[in-house]
Amino acid sequence: GGSQTAKELGLYEALTAQDTEVHSHSVTPGDFKQDPDIYICSANGLSETGEVVNIDGSCNRVAGTLFGPKRCIFICGINKLCPDLQSAIERARSIAAPRNAQRLHRKTPCAVDGKCHDCRSPERICRALVVHMAPPSRMDKCEIVLIGEPLGF
Repeated sequence: GGSQTAKELGLYEALTAQDTEVHSHSVTPGDFKQDPDIYICSANGLSETGEVVNIDGSCNRVAGTLFGPKRCIFICGINKLCPDLQSAIERARSIAAPRNAQRLHRKTPCAVDGKCHDCRSPERICRALVVHMAPPSRMDKCEIVLIGEPLGF
């Protein structure tokens, strides 16, 4: 999945250097495989109570965490960790989404001032909010790798 965390870690380059078949829509736009063995992405927020929160515009990233892969791995910096579900959702909406809108040069109010306006802009990137309360039942494994440094948005 498109992930600033994975980009900052050089994950795509490390995997392709090992002759691993890698599909990344953030490296090759439109490159998306619905049923990989392993789907790697990050999260916009993690709660200390165990929920994983993601916001998505085209929804390909959240779709990959819900259905298709045999295994999903969320790689997250410590900056994503929040005390509870409500603060993880708030982090996703007020920190991650505006920064991603800025990075993608979207014409949205949050890209201008860095604050969520719950807008209805045609370029809105907040089209789906997914909360993982437990691993999807059809996945062999779903795990979180929490890295002890701030990474991504």
